[in-house]
Amino acid sequence: MNKVIFKTAMKTLFAVVIALIVAAAILCFGFPQKVADICEKTGNYSVATVFASLRYTYTGDTGDLARCAEDSILSGDIPNTLRYCGKLVGTEDFGELCADKDGGSASGFYRQYIYGNYSSATYRSGNGQDAVKLAGEAMSGVAGFPVPNAYGTLAVIVGEAEDAETARLLLEKIAVIVPSNNEKEIKYYNAVKKVLGD
Repeated sequence: MNKVIFKTAMKTLFAVVIALIVAAAILCFGFPQKVADICEKTGNYSVATVFASLRYTYTGDTGDLARCAEDSILSGDIPNTLRYCGKLVGTEDFGELCADKDGGSASGFYRQYIYGNYSSATYRSGNGQDAVKLAGEAMSGVAGFPVPNAYGTLAVIVGEAEDAETARLLLEKIAVIVPSNNEKEIKYYNAVKKVLGD
């Protein structure tokens, strides 16, 4: 009698475990954006990147690719930041996405954010010259020295590393920029140069 009860309980437990596994698989593969939402809310950005990437694979939408880049940045995952930011800045509608993310304003904040983190990840992967070049791409066509910008983001990383060669390259690029008459922008410009040892 006890053997029958034990076998029935084990079969029931096995069936429940299998049902939970199937339900989790359906949730993960059928609704990856929902799983990414949950992971982001709990601060698990590296797992959120995985599910955002799965969603991007399904849709090919630039907005989903932007989510991959953002989650990679927040997780501190340098290889994924390089991968997804590189793809994102290479899309045809990156400018349109930036305008949408900035709420239709011409602030350029989102473009600077993505390029700043992309150039910082490039620097951390060991390529200072390419990092300066990427930060320069973000600043191409930009008037003044917006707060924040890709040069400033990269300058913090270079300053922390006390890398004199990359700091020199960065200072050469920054030196030709004339900040607007905005006091906040001038202070930021001078602070960035100071971080680089100027």
